[in-house]
Amino acid sequence: MNASFLLLAAETPTTRIEWKNVHSNADLILPAIVFLAVAAFVVYMYRRDSSELNRFWAVTLTCLRVLTLLVLLLLWMYPAWRMEKHQTINSRVLVLIDTSMSMGLVDHDSGGSAGRMMRIQQVASALRQSDFVQRLRKTHDVVIGHFDEQLHADRVRTLAKAAPEDASQGPSGAAGSAALANEGATGEAAKSQAEQSVDWDRLLVLGGKGTGLGQSLRQFISDHSDWPLAGVVLISDGGHNMGQGPQAALELSRELNVPIFTVGVGSDKLPPNVRVADFNPPRRAFPNDPFEVKASLQAFGMAGQTVTVRLSWRPAEGEVSAAGTADPDPEPIEAVLGPDGQEVPVSFRLSTTSLGRRTLTLTVEAPSNDRDPRDNQAVRDIEIVDRKTRVLLFCDGPMREYQFLRNVLYRDKSVISDVYMQRAQTGISQEANEILDDFPRTPEEMFRYDCVVAFDPDWQKLDQQQIDLLYEWVRKHSGGLIVIPGPVNAGRPIAGWTQDEAMQKIRELYPVVFERRFSGSEEGMRGGSEPARIAFTPEGLEADFLWLTDSPISNREAWDAFPGVYSYFPVRGAKPIVGKVLARFGDEQSL
Repeated sequence: MNASFLLLAAETPTTRIEWKNVHSNADLILPAIVFLAVAAFVVYMYRRDSSELNRFWAVTLTCLRVLTLLVLLLLWMYPAWRMEKHQTINSRVLVLIDTSMSMGLVDHDSGGSAGRMMRIQQVASALRQSDFVQRLRKTHDVVIGHFDEQLHADRVRTLAKAAPEDASQGPSGAAGSAALANEGATGEAAKSQAEQSVDWDRLLVLGGKGTGLGQSLRQFISDHSDWPLAGVVLISDGGHNMGQGPQAALELSRELNVPIFTVGVGSDKLPPNVRVADFNPPRRAFPNDPFEVKASLQAFGMAGQTVTVRLSWRPAEGEVSAAGTADPDPEPIEAVLGPDGQEVPVSFRLSTTSLGRRTLTLTVEAPSNDRDPRDNQAVRDIEIVDRKTRVLLFCDGPMREYQFLRNVLYRDKSVISDVYMQRAQTGISQEANEILDDFPRTPEEMFRYDCVVAFDPDWQKLDQQQIDLLYEWVRKHSGGLIVIPGPVNAGRPIAGWTQDEAMQKIRELYPVVFERRFSGSEEGMRGGSEPARIAFTPEGLEADFLWLTDSPISNREAWDAFPGVYSYFPVRGAKPIVGKVLARFGDEQSL
């Protein structure tokens, strides 16, 4: 039987009659008195009025009247058939295991064989060799989940409470089974036991870019809050560094009266280590136009030490460089490492006359006591091009966001910007290379552009040929499309393009799922009179195009000083795989 079934045991249903208006014998006293009084009155009246009838008819009519009263009494008691089914629901123990990259560290101060194992390997070995899970399964269902920057809810394993004959089995064993098969088990029995096995080495795989302990723990508890929870076992090195803190999870556990038991993994001392924390050179540069390559270093246990940072570049794989045109590497930089965890910025300035892709390699010459040399180098590619980026600004009217970006792009020497404004009058003047009278209709017109920025356009004004052309340009030819919603067109209820079946292809180009609207009174944009802070997701904090400064720490401080925005466009959620949420509106869960 699958361990995820809710009903673990069920008795045969029983059926009985229930009187809905009678909850106890006391409820029958008054109706019985009334019935007997009325019945006595009926018998008395019939005996007096039927004196001229023969005895048979007198008795028959009296019995019919009393029977009628008895039926009325039964109807008042409201008889109903009731089916009862007794079911047993097992309590659950949640086991949440940290599989973030920090669990891949090898603790230098651990002795014995464990000192040569990564933290995650120590956890897998302990669970495999001990009877911890098996002892839990004697009393509870066991739900096993793991997390890194987020909870992997799609890979949660549920082990059903062990049957009495299985509860006496020993540890999981070398095969990684949390429920050992009985000797000689065959057929369905062996298959059922195999379903309860857990390959710990396969389940506990390192991943993610951070440790979202608080959010993952809260989500894990919330996802199983409909079950009777006996407790939560959290196995982690405690390195929370992403998302909301554990406080929200603790509040939920107190509300549900669910205890949390923590199992610490690893040393309480960070090993000496320096690493390349961030290295994101521009993806594109131009010949004879100097550009800056920025990176940051992060160290633990090396405060005040000086390291040499080198940047080298060469033609990317598959690129052929002309003889004598190789670009020299910049001079190395001496960087002084800061306190534990503090990022130290470094930058190089490069320039070239050659075109094509280049591979940049940043290398830190670490001290001899560096614990992990694997993170001392980072490699990225950059493309040197000799053409300008062509952008089409597409809007229904001159909203503020359009005016700002129009001016910025028009002044950028690396960009050619065209404008198509749907409600523009003939002969208008705009800061643009070209003002279009219509949206592109042919592939030649569409393929001139690298990117289209759509500021709340009225998509319903495009004909099917233009919609199909845009759809193919984005989906099949990787054309860039940036969309900005607004209250005029995207916010139009019922009759707008977000609800129009003919605009299905346009909605498919958006990375979000729109809400269904059922009345014209629903608001398109939401917000308030006071600004709300922008809540960045981990992906948003790492998106360099949103950086206001040169380092991650100062960038976060700069955004924290920003008072916020006043409104947002509500959607149902991000599309799986293609939709990446970078920020949310204040404390809302809207994108």
